[in-house]
Amino acid sequence: MRGLFLFLAFALLLSSVAFSRDIGAGLTLGYRSEKPTVGFGGFAYYRYDVREKFLNVKGLAGQLSVGYVTFPKEDNVEYSFVPVKYGLSYTAYTQDKVSLGVLGELGLAFLSKPKSETKVTGGAGGFVAYSVAPDVKLVGAVKYSAVVQAVHYLGVEVGVLYTLPTGK
Repeated sequence: MRGLFLFLAFALLLSSVAFSRDIGAGLTLGYRSEKPTVGFGGFAYYRYDVREKFLNVKGLAGQLSVGYVTFPKEDNVEYSFVPVKYGLSYTAYTQDKVSLGVLGELGLAFLSKPKSETKVTGGAGGFVAYSVAPDVKLVGAVKYSAVVQAVHYLGVEVGVLYTLPTGK
């Protein structure tokens, strides 16, 4: 429990040194390979870029996301859950309007099916972002996600980010 509070304190600290903030929403598709099943869902997130001088790392960002994912009934087991995750991303390459990077996230999943319980969830993968307007980006991500002792899947997410005014 102490580790969770330290993790949240670190997330809050990073958020306080942000130089840009984005909000967004999107859709996700997931594929379970152990019993080939396609799941679907949606998500909303708050993302912020961390100042380079804070950790001496350029391209670091934090993200808080909330979603809903469901996998249809397969062999009498259906999975539905609400993942609440905090993640860090690193933009490794930027050219014109396109950015490529990697991400990792950790959080809790509130399962409603097959039974109501709370489990640890996480994921890792890569993303691409394309600036379609000065304050609007299209984002796509491919990541491997898991809910501990429940379900793991390869997910594809597509979303839109809107950059909030900074008040300069």
